[in-house]
Amino acid sequence: MKKQKLIRILTSFWSLYLFLFLISCTKTNDQNTPNTPGVDTSNNSLPKLTGKLVYHQYAEYGKASKLFLYNFATNSLSEISKNWNIYNPINAHFNYDGSAITFMGETSADSKWDIYIWQVNSTNMPLNLTKDDGCRDEDPKFSPDGLHICFKQTPNGKTGNIKIMDLDGNITNNVTSNTIESGMPYYTSDGKALIYAMGAGNSSDIYMINIDGTNNHPLFNTMNVQEYYPIVMNDSVVLYTRWVNSNLHYDQVFTGNITGAGSSRLAFNSSNADYSDAFPCNDSLLVLSCDKNGGHGAYDLYIANINTGMMWPLDSYNTGINTSLNELGACFTK
Repeated sequence: MKKQKLIRILTSFWSLYLFLFLISCTKTNDQNTPNTPGVDTSNNSLPKLTGKLVYHQYAEYGKASKLFLYNFATNSLSEISKNWNIYNPINAHFNYDGSAITFMGETSADSKWDIYIWQVNSTNMPLNLTKDDGCRDEDPKFSPDGLHICFKQTPNGKTGNIKIMDLDGNITNNVTSNTIESGMPYYTSDGKALIYAMGAGNSSDIYMINIDGTNNHPLFNTMNVQEYYPIVMNDSVVLYTRWVNSNLHYDQVFTGNITGAGSSRLAFNSSNADYSDAFPCNDSLLVLSCDKNGGHGAYDLYIANINTGMMWPLDSYNTGINTSLNELGACFTK
């Protein structure tokens, strides 16, 4: 009897061990499937894109940055700022048809920031729209019709606020008059309002305001959590960057309803790396910057799928894109 009981016990333990082993194997295989969030460097499921991408590259903020243009259709990469004699060109944005970009830059090291406009593929130098205003001008974005540019303007010794100018550099709208630093504006799809960031650090929140300065109100304002870099994805969705929480300060990419009714952290984020500067390529794909392990060092550019959480490094498309420097501020146009 004792021998039979021992056999039954050993048989039960062996069955349990085999069951747990099979589950472990199944979980390991699941982690390697394309639909599980992760980074795909095999090119097996590389998304097919045919538009253009503009981004900047630098070792440190304010240290001789460069602007690059990448064409997905032709797999061509070029440093467009190479002969411009503009110091620190960064944060470029395409107009509605991709025929022009606006960006911020300096005439020399340690000079004030200005807003420029350049016709893509032109041999002409970019036009400085704000060179004589005596202010620091930053964060330019085209209006949906391409006829205006919203931006942050900071007079000497004063608070930065949101302005709108035409393509000749004439101010048409003084949008905000906040006593707290306000910047990073982006037009809503209908061009009637702006989404922007107000404040800094853990007091930075996302606001919305009509272009005539009315109806200024918060959209995303989690207490003690930095929220910034808003990008309008479509009529109802806003992309923005925020901390994981008040204690964990890694940047994560969120989507939120343009009414402010709710927001969610996207599946590709992990809580041990920074994900930022997200810009939509289509309804399911984003381009973003991330400093996660396994890259080339500093921030690298990735394509990310909003629905599956999969990510593909941009050097899977062209080996010249990601380097040991920081690649940031990407903007995509079809």
